[in-house]
Amino acid sequence: MKIKMIGLIGLGRMGKGIAKNLLNHNLKLNLFNRTKEKLKEFEEKANVFYDIENFVKETKIFLIMLSDYEAVKSILKFIPKDEIIIDFSTLYPRAVIEIKENYKNYVSSPVFAGPKDIEEGKARIIFGETRNFFYENHLDFISYLGNVYFVNDSVKASTIKLASNFIHGVFYVLSLEFNTFIKEFDIENEIFEIQGDRPIIDMARRYGKYYNNDVEISFTTELMAKDIEYARISAHEKNIPFFITSSAREVYELAKRYGLSNKDWREIWRIFKKTSL
Repeated sequence: MKIKMIGLIGLGRMGKGIAKNLLNHNLKLNLFNRTKEKLKEFEEKANVFYDIENFVKETKIFLIMLSDYEAVKSILKFIPKDEIIIDFSTLYPRAVIEIKENYKNYVSSPVFAGPKDIEEGKARIIFGETRNFFYENHLDFISYLGNVYFVNDSVKASTIKLASNFIHGVFYVLSLEFNTFIKEFDIENEIFEIQGDRPIIDMARRYGKYYNNDVEISFTTELMAKDIEYARISAHEKNIPFFITSSAREVYELAKRYGLSNKDWREIWRIFKKTSL
């Protein structure tokens, strides 16, 4: 496998998992992060850069894992427009279109995984380009992160991830209302015995296991709120009604105001204890 010098931008929870995975496969890796403290643990294992200009000079394939479109834009302006850029971040369709207009080799490649999954190579990567592009540019090292699904289109790749995230986020709010309701009326055992074989009831029951429990952080409340807002914006641009999703977004925004921004998104059950929606 021929490898060009790979550079990763972003060492949040997911970015750190990506870095550890690739380094465990003995790849030479350049690292840059806006918060310098996060670079220190990699100083002995990777080439760490504390300024973006030198990082860009020494990198040929750019991997990005950042929180939102604004963060991605702030980094892209430093990268030459003909370089290969693989963006694992979750953006919205119009943002991807805007980037593609200026960066012809930009590929939206969002991932389905938690930090531990991606570190262990168990992610699903939605690759927004063709197989030919993937192999001709020696990107097969991405397979170390998990299974790669080729959808041949960056806008489609980002939209797949966005759709998956918002349906999970919205249904979780609904399941919390459901579980709160059946607990309050003391019908939990009966409804699951009578209706537990119905898919939607069974899914609500499975989501209910997070109720009253701390959850290991894999995806924060702040990020879920952001993705639901991205989905709402995208739906509005297509004149798609988003009644329930818009209401669910308000729940996540309320959770942020209650100090849950950096908690796992499934811990929004806590606001059901504090307020009446």
